[in-house]
Amino acid sequence: MEHAFWLAKVLWYWSLSLSIFSLISSTIDQLLEWLPSEQQEDMSEDRRKAVLGLLVEQHRGELNLSPRWVMVWVWQCPVMLMSWSWVFFYGGLLLHILTPVLPSQGAPSQGRVGHI
Repeated sequence: MEHAFWLAKVLWYWSLSLSIFSLISSTIDQLLEWLPSEQQEDMSEDRRKAVLGLLVEQHRGELNLSPRWVMVWVWQCPVMLMSWSWVFFYGGLLLHILTPVLPSQGAPSQGRVGHI
């Protein structure tokens, strides 16, 4: 590991950071489990409006409802952070494996790894 290409280490640290932020931001998703399900019929109308206001927004009195972009970000952020974490990890792994054949890391100038 001490002889790895410098960019491999950078990508691994980024991978670790993004995976930690993904875990931290996924805790917000657990709050959504407290929302009532469709089968709950005993919920008051005020509570239904409060829950609906959390998930969607109504534009200037129109009947069209659109998802709140904050909630879209809350739902997508952990998944995207973890996806990019895997991309960076595999990029760092690839650079670590290719370190012996990179010209700046002691590879022969002709591009050959071994001589016969």
